[in-house]
Amino acid sequence: MVDIKEQVLTKELKKKIYEGFSHHAIEMTGHDEKFDSVAFVAMEGETFAGAVVVERFWHALHVKYVYVSDHYRNQGLG
Repeated sequence: MVDIKEQVLTKELKKKIYEGFSHHAIEMTGHDEKFDSVAFVAMEGETFAGAVVVERFWHALHVKYVYVSDHYRNQGLG
């Protein structure tokens, strides 16, 4: 039986997870590519309402951060 527990994300654990993803990506796609992060920004006129920061790698889109300014929260923007 596999046990699941909360653990601090150490450098060693992060490396193990990344190497696992990388190995799987190469098996599935034949390559291991990663692109710089990109932000999609929500604006109301000149007012910053929020943003989502994404990273594209291994033929997938990874959402890194979602932020909505206080004034725009609870309105379905996020």
